[in-house]
Amino acid sequence: HHDVFEPIDESDVPAGANVVKTKMLYDIKADGTEKCRFVAQGCSQMPGVDFIEAQISSPVMRLESWRLIVATVAEKNLELHGMDVQ
Repeated sequence: HHDVFEPIDESDVPAGANVVKTKMLYDIKADGTEKCRFVAQGCSQMPGVDFIEAQISSPVMRLESWRLIVATVAEKNLELHGMDVQ
């Protein structure tokens, strides 16, 4: 149990608030292993009402781009530094 979320009672939801629906997804992978995910159905949210788009960006680099950067750094004997931008 990771305490990622906690269930709330409907009576605790402020009037006019949009509660995002959730569901469990089950899958059996090609190797026979089972996977279960708890997902939010974000399609029920409205931009500007339930969230501000500029505040939730999560850019992800393509693996090919990362490999190109690392290969270039190795080839030219450079240093690579990482940072987290808040």
